[in-house]
Amino acid sequence: IGLAASIALTVNNISGAGMLEFPQMFQRAGLLPSLVSLGVVCVVSTLFASTLADTVARIPHNKHFERRIEFSDVFEQYMGRRTAMLTHVVFFMNLLSQNLAAIVACAQMFDSFAGSFWPGATWALRLSPSPVALIRWDPSACVGPAEDAECVPFASEGEDALLVSAGYMMTLLLLAPLGLLTLEENMFQQKISFAALLLLTAQFLVSFASTGLGDGTVPWIGHHWADALGVVIFNFAFCVTVPSWLNEKAPGVSVNHVFW
Repeated sequence: IGLAASIALTVNNISGAGMLEFPQMFQRAGLLPSLVSLGVVCVVSTLFASTLADTVARIPHNKHFERRIEFSDVFEQYMGRRTAMLTHVVFFMNLLSQNLAAIVACAQMFDSFAGSFWPGATWALRLSPSPVALIRWDPSACVGPAEDAECVPFASEGEDALLVSAGYMMTLLLLAPLGLLTLEENMFQQKISFAALLLLTAQFLVSFASTGLGDGTVPWIGHHWADALGVVIFNFAFCVTVPSWLNEKAPGVSVNHVFW
């Protein structure tokens, strides 16, 4: 994995489902606490990742990352097998929490897209509460001064409903096969994702500028500061992917250059 692809991979890792909470975070916590949280967590997370990479390089016979060392292997080398087993559990729980949030966001995106452009095209199989039924989502509730919950596909079914939507099935069919590939084999998709991120971010900025920017909705200091730190930390938890990237990166790629 070369320099450009490595930067794309790192940016993709810190641009996950947590970004969807940024607008609400800025409104609730305020501009200053949100920016401070972003700056502090960015620096701390990057220092952790850099230190982790240095620790991996200090494992015997791995100065240039010749050996395949994964996340828990580092702890087994320095702290023993019991600690390594504990980090296995923490590692998988971390990935699970991020993946669950990403799967939900991706599935809702597919359902919203289909329902908005082709009304009635998105559906879900309701397994609970009874009776089991095939239901559709009507995006017309999103027109006008609607509540936010009404614009979330199938939110009207209630928090206890168990649904399998068309968006979930599309997410499964498109993304599950990528889980069978190695990190290096996934790099084409990572590059496409990075390009889409830049393109869509630019489109958002143009839309915001053309609509007009107001200072009334984002205070300098809000009332819910703790929310900001949690959202930002969740977004910058890219350290867990560092050892896997070190195993695949090209020899001439600078670790610190990529991280910073």
